[in-house]
Amino acid sequence: MEGAEQGDDLRDHEGGVDGALDQHVNDARVARVDLVREQQREAGVVGDDVAGGDRASRRPGTDRLGGAMAYDEDLANRLRELLAGEDAVTEKKMFGGLAFLVHGHMSVSASGQGGLLARIDPGETDAVLSKEHVSRMEMRGRTMDGWVRVAPEGVRTKRQLEPWVRRSLSYVKALPPKG
Repeated sequence: MEGAEQGDDLRDHEGGVDGALDQHVNDARVARVDLVREQQREAGVVGDDVAGGDRASRRPGTDRLGGAMAYDEDLANRLRELLAGEDAVTEKKMFGGLAFLVHGHMSVSASGQGGLLARIDPGETDAVLSKEHVSRMEMRGRTMDGWVRVAPEGVRTKRQLEPWVRRSLSYVKALPPKG
């Protein structure tokens, strides 16, 4: 569809242009999750198992064949699935990993060092540090409240990963959108 025809189609959609765009974005997210699932099937990923060995038997930052990766692609795919229903999610390669931003704010990241980076309410930092596999995120020798690293052992399953994503989203969604 070109030019005016496309605009007419958007205006005719329930909810007007904004409603049509929201539907388009949602359709794109659903398609992305379907694509991720198809790629996982082709790669031999079934649930939390991987052909040729489960996630636990692989070194963080390696692919199924032991080759080097910048970040854990399986974790990135699982993060995509958990974030698929959220608005304004973008992906950006940063800190040697793949970060997921919500309204321009980093929420979670498949870390280039293995495991998960999560942005949380700074006031909750000390409490979550008592959890197994959790440490302060350190960058160039500095740490900040509100940024934690969860070791690969702490995000192997959806049951382990999902609460971190929810915790991060609840904090990040309360921030004013960036630019």
